[in-house]
Amino acid sequence: RRRHRPATPPPRRDNSHQKRPALEQPQQPNKKRDRTPPREDKVSPTAKKGKQAERPE
Repeated sequence: RRRHRPATPPPRRDNSHQKRPALEQPQQPNKKRDRTPPREDKVSPTAKKGKQAERPE
């Protein structure tokens, strides 16, 4: 009987958990996106492509 009673509150906590992860997910991607641009700048894959496109032009 004690397990059934606590089983009801979890559903309400699930809603709160769902809202928290949604905010946490956008924050994680933001940090990952910030790290990707710097990495690309270091590798400068677009810079090499841009230089090649400018030379042929």
